Amino acid sequence: MDNNTSNNAEIENGSLAHASASLPEELLIMPVHNQVVFPTIATPLMIPPQYAGVVDDAMKGDKRIGLLTVKSPKTTDPKPGQMHEIGTIGKIMHTNRSADDTLLVIIQGLKRFKVAHWVADDPFLRARVVLTPEVVESDLEVEAMVRNVRKLSAEIIELSQQIPDEFGSAVSEINDPLQLAYVIALGLNLGVDERQGILDQNSVKEKLLQLGRHLSRERDLLEIGSKIQSDIQKEMTDTQRKFFLRRQLEAIQKELGEGEEGQGSEAETYAKRIEEADLSEEARNEALRELKRFKNLSPQSAEYPMIQTYLDWVLDLPWKHTSEDSDDIPGARRVLDEDHFGLNDVKERLIEYLAVRSLVRSRGSSGGTDNEQSIIGVILCLVGPPGVGKTSLGRSIARALGRSYTRMSLGGLRDEAEIRGHRRTYIGAMPGRIIQAIKRSGTRNPVFILDEIDKVGQDWRGDPSSALLEVLDPAQNLTFRDHYLDVDFDLSEVIFIATANQLDTIPAPLRDRMEIIRLDGYTEQEKLQIAKQHIVPRQLKDHGLKEEEITFMDGAIIKIIQDYTREAGVRSLERQIASVLRKATVRISEQNWTHLIVTADLVLEYLKKERFES
Repeated sequence: MDNNTSNNAEIENGSLAHASASLPEELLIMPVHNQVVFPTIATPLMIPPQYAGVVDDAMKGDKRIGLLTVKSPKTTDPKPGQMHEIGTIGKIMHTNRSADDTLLVIIQGLKRFKVAHWVADDPFLRARVVLTPEVVESDLEVEAMVRNVRKLSAEIIELSQQIPDEFGSAVSEINDPLQLAYVIALGLNLGVDERQGILDQNSVKEKLLQLGRHLSRERDLLEIGSKIQSDIQKEMTDTQRKFFLRRQLEAIQKELGEGEEGQGSEAETYAKRIEEADLSEEARNEALRELKRFKNLSPQSAEYPMIQTYLDWVLDLPWKHTSEDSDDIPGARRVLDEDHFGLNDVKERLIEYLAVRSLVRSRGSSGGTDNEQSIIGVILCLVGPPGVGKTSLGRSIARALGRSYTRMSLGGLRDEAEIRGHRRTYIGAMPGRIIQAIKRSGTRNPVFILDEIDKVGQDWRGDPSSALLEVLDPAQNLTFRDHYLDVDFDLSEVIFIATANQLDTIPAPLRDRMEIIRLDGYTEQEKLQIAKQHIVPRQLKDHGLKEEEITFMDGAIIKIIQDYTREAGVRSLERQIASVLRKATVRISEQNWTHLIVTADLVLEYLKKERFES
């Protein structure tokens, strides 16, 4: 305060106030970023290293310098035209150089000036300037404006937590309207453009009017922010109040012997669902235990949604709902023949499996002997190269038995929790994929395809193949326990069918649980029949074509099989047939043909050079 007082006295005494009397012909110009320097006010500035020479040059003379605010904060090296033309002449009062060559400069604002024209920009900006003194009115309107900005400033200081109360005391002691406008503009939360706009005004009355508009808007913003904060605080207080009232209500109801929750509440709904659900005894007891905890929790509790999710899983699982198997063995044989051509040995083994299973279950004891379990619980593993129909065979078995079908891909599976589920101590815990698939199927005895069982991996998260041992062992899966459910679930009636491309990568204990059925692939004649009966009709439908529009000759299919594919399955054959049909579709559309016969020559034209020699 002592330095500012002496500086103000110096200005009033005339040594600085009449700077125009000794104004040099050329004035050094210092660009200022993100700040406006006002007359009569001492302002600290951080001078970047590239402008340190300007300060040094000014210090060699009378220490006066022209300060112009840069228009765009993104401009790093401003040139004439990129700065405002009205600025402030300042005198360097103090300098302090930091270790990174940045200067901290205290500059005392003197007078307002305007650039007449630029003289030089190398090595430093220089310009001829003219002083632009402000017009200071002294009437009732100015006095009213002064009172208005004082009042708005006091309200802003009261609403804002970032402006010290000392600033309000300093404002109340300023009597000069011009200095009051500059001090408030610099001290309160105004933008650089708003401050420059106040500096640009020639009349004190206009400066105060413009300042009043900005202060009024800032006051309104702070009031809205304060109201929002108050509403949030009130909402939190109401939530806490309701929580305590709810606990008091529960205590009163308990003393009166009334129900802990109102009619129709969530807890009442879950209690009704548990009563109506066909759960196992262990699952029912666990659900009732969790429901008791659920009743005593607040909806704001972190455990509330976790117990809700658990109860939903327990109640949605098909604990005793099963689909009735079809004992029509001729019908099962017909379904397999419809869906697959060839593979006679494989289909015969599947028919034997279904026939024995049907007979044992119809004549076996109700409790299920060990021999019955060993026969019914046989796990089939279809092993063969890609594209021979391993997965689709499982779907055909489900259709033949009249059971629901579900599938789980094991390729790349490395986390044991994917099989057994996560324990409920973890945030976001979920059941394992076995239980999830059972829930999707809607029955307790679906046909369950474990695809690519030879590609199961292991890492620090556990060994999924070891977890599969319990799932695939008929002696253990009767009481399969998922970590999330933490109750036994009967998987003994699920028909598990595994598929693999090779046996070498399947762990020996897991391989020992399964009966291996090999699918070695198809002969050329089998591929021809598969293409005619299944692939071509399916691809015609996928391409929007009718059977009467395109005819595939046997020779065309044989040529694709011999010269364009070399595989045990039929996936590549299907891709090549699809390629021929796409090109045929273009020709039919362009030439308006009503019928196209695909021959071996046309295949050569469409698919170009043969890839293999037959």
